[in-house]
Amino acid sequence: MNDEIVANDLSWALNDLVLDLISAVSMGREVLAADRNGPGGIEKLCGRLRVCNHSIVLSLFKLNELRNHYGAFIKKLPVSVVEDFFSHMKKVKKFNVGDLRNAHVAHPIDQKTNAPISIEKLEGLMGLMTGKDNLDSESFYRWICPEKPSGEKCLVNSMLAIIGLCREVTKDQFKRS
Repeated sequence: MNDEIVANDLSWALNDLVLDLISAVSMGREVLAADRNGPGGIEKLCGRLRVCNHSIVLSLFKLNELRNHYGAFIKKLPVSVVEDFFSHMKKVKKFNVGDLRNAHVAHPIDQKTNAPISIEKLEGLMGLMTGKDNLDSESFYRWICPEKPSGEKCLVNSMLAIIGLCREVTKDQFKRS
């Protein structure tokens, strides 16, 4: 497959994930800022935060799949641009998103134990990403993308940089496959 086709496909896939990540983080921040004593109370807020964080887990899992699938192409791009992306991907690996996805987010039964995930294991896996409790989530969200657009190093900006390089390869001739 030629580089233009690969760049086109990768840029669309990354573009979708950028949108998914920004949306989930934005909603997560709204949930964290919401009144816990409002309608529905803490249960509603916890449920909404769970949906946001599960979306992030699935997006990070997909991003890891893209890195694996398109890694050879990405490594051809200028190191000065992609080194930040690969640094973020090392952090994604430390989050064990595959275990979290397979044991809880995408399946009701932990594929390793053949039983529902224990609350202790779930809290441990989620804690690797978001911190010990929901109030720690903001630093995790800031790692994905800052609240206001900036040149700050974050996962989304590293993805946008790769999208920009893909557009150079395709000479802005993007077509959705």
